[in-house]
Amino acid sequence: MTFQFTSAQAKNLADILSLQQENLAQKRSLEDIQKEGFVTVVHSLHSLKKICGSYSHSIALDEKNKVVGFALVMLKECRNEIEILKPLFNLVDNLSFNNCRLLEVRYFVMGQVCVAKAARKRGVFSKLYAHLIETMKTDFDYIITEISSKNQPSLKAHTAVGFKLLHQHKTALGEEWNVVILPL
Repeated sequence: MTFQFTSAQAKNLADILSLQQENLAQKRSLEDIQKEGFVTVVHSLHSLKKICGSYSHSIALDEKNKVVGFALVMLKECRNEIEILKPLFNLVDNLSFNNCRLLEVRYFVMGQVCVAKAARKRGVFSKLYAHLIETMKTDFDYIITEISSKNQPSLKAHTAVGFKLLHQHKTALGEEWNVVILPL
């Protein structure tokens, strides 16, 4: 199976939402979550179009031009679009990296990254990030995202592409989250 890595267009957004639905934590078994990870946030078609501003999400397409992976760009300016991500932006505004306050640097949030089960273990994750970095590096200094400690496959994959732990915290419900950063 070969893949094409490109910027998402309007015609790809429904496929992104479909892949997202297949990988939501609440729709997966505990075994699948531990073995293959999960996604947390549910986007709408409207939010997918809006959160990236004038930029594009990165996608992986199979031979039939079906989306088999995506990496969603979420700009700081769109921080109020996804309710569940507002606390992340507020937290990041108060963190520093390499002696620089993140509030004052050019970053975007990885809104979500996901690879279809049939495309896993084929380098899609790292190539999605490579495409995203190539398209975003002239305008941004960092990619930041937050990963649940329950999502060990995602933590390992992000570490493998170069993300560093920036901050760890627990929610009011006791769930541990890891804020990670990748310099571009």
